[in-house]
Amino acid sequence: MKQVLERVRVNARGILQGRQAARAPGSLAILAFLKEPNDCNLLQAAATTNRWQVTLARSEPELCTFLARTQAPVALCDRDLLGPNWGAAVQRIAACSPRTCILLVTKVADFYLWDEVVRRGGYDLVSKPLQPSELVRALKLAWAYSSSGTRLASFMK
Repeated sequence: MKQVLERVRVNARGILQGRQAARAPGSLAILAFLKEPNDCNLLQAAATTNRWQVTLARSEPELCTFLARTQAPVALCDRDLLGPNWGAAVQRIAACSPRTCILLVTKVADFYLWDEVVRRGGYDLVSKPLQPSELVRALKLAWAYSSSGTRLASFMK
């Protein structure tokens, strides 16, 4: 089966869709699978300010395809889009790129959920509604952690 991905295309919110474009060395590449347009706008604003590149996936399989090709350091995933079996989805996404830090965007954030995310290969939670400073902090920490080459789940076993 031949898979065809679109050439880079910027949508109305200014977020890249399709194949990943070239980025400046040392800049963060973020893959995002987000539900709310406002979340996409906040992410794009943070990316513009920090000179990061954002690629928006339209589905979990597309996100995995991008991760397998790019090995992006950070993926931002909306729990609502992953469905009721979000834990298995996090595992599948983590398997696509083991060094990628997966941030789960969720309306409910507590220690139990964080523990489940980490055990399934994710990195951290980001609470909704997204706050610009919290989003930037979480992305920078995930990027630094991804760059270190260690995995949190290995300490949890």
